[in-house]
Amino acid sequence: MKHLKTGLIGLASLLAAGTVAQAEGVLDRVKARGELRCGVGDPTPGWHSLNNDNRWVGFGVDYCRAVAAAVLGDAEKVAVMPIGWAQSYEALRSGEVDIATTSHTYRIERDTGLQVNFPSAYFFTGITVMTRKEHEIRSFEDLEGATICHISGSSDEATIAEWYRARGLKFKSLPFDTMTAVSEAYSKGRCDAFATEPALLAGFRIGYADPEEHEILNDLFSIDALGPMVVEGDEQWNNITRSVIFATVAADQYGLTEANAAEVAQNSDNASVRRLLGTEGELGKFMGLSADWGLQVITQVGAYSAIYDRNLGKGSASKIEPGFNRLVRDGGLFWSPSF
Repeated sequence: MKHLKTGLIGLASLLAAGTVAQAEGVLDRVKARGELRCGVGDPTPGWHSLNNDNRWVGFGVDYCRAVAAAVLGDAEKVAVMPIGWAQSYEALRSGEVDIATTSHTYRIERDTGLQVNFPSAYFFTGITVMTRKEHEIRSFEDLEGATICHISGSSDEATIAEWYRARGLKFKSLPFDTMTAVSEAYSKGRCDAFATEPALLAGFRIGYADPEEHEILNDLFSIDALGPMVVEGDEQWNNITRSVIFATVAADQYGLTEANAAEVAQNSDNASVRRLLGTEGELGKFMGLSADWGLQVITQVGAYSAIYDRNLGKGSASKIEPGFNRLVRDGGLFWSPSF
């Protein structure tokens, strides 16, 4: 009986400890620290890179700033931490970073088997290749027997291999541990093609001696979704990250911008808009945030289209057409549920 009591006391202690650990989740950690730790991948123009003022910029970085605006009320309270593509899972699990925007493809085996969550997709794309124009490559079939560089262990590797195998075609695979290494190998002629998402290819192409010598094929090996990752088991943090993404998309649905959101918050007769901007309802309270968290996201970082345009679209050096990354009503894949 004594052993039974001791075991029950020990079990109670473990359960209590688990309850405390769950209560002290990522949100509490970020608020106590006063800073969001954002894990990013290899420096990639348009996604995460240092500008001339030594400031981190890019699509993924902006979404970290959007989360910081929602949680801390200040989009600048972000510590950007380059952790690399392969290390991002452990960095999340260990608490080294609070969110990772490392351009990972949203795949079921990652979402279910690696103790991380993908709260929502924030970029739709696919896998294609960049080649030199002089090679006159017009299709993936033209690369039969060619050497294709790609990042090691990524979904790119499996997707490309499956595509060629299904058609009975052969190619030579040349993997590297980092996207920067892949780009360098391609630029030095070690491979005939550089495979990854079109937006990443466009970013790397800008840095080559003569960008016009390289072309990105329009064909796609697959259609994929990219999204930020958070640690599994913290539903509150998962909800916050997802809601921030939806807030930027909803801003486009409702015509909200950095310039007009504050005024609309006071004057709109649309209940969903007022709940998003914090002048009606208790959504912020439910999430553990201030009432105006959505307003802070939009006024400090912007609507989805603004984030896309300045980093990847018409306001960037890459000038990539949004394609799938438009609202459903405009022929894209984005939609936000009602607030």
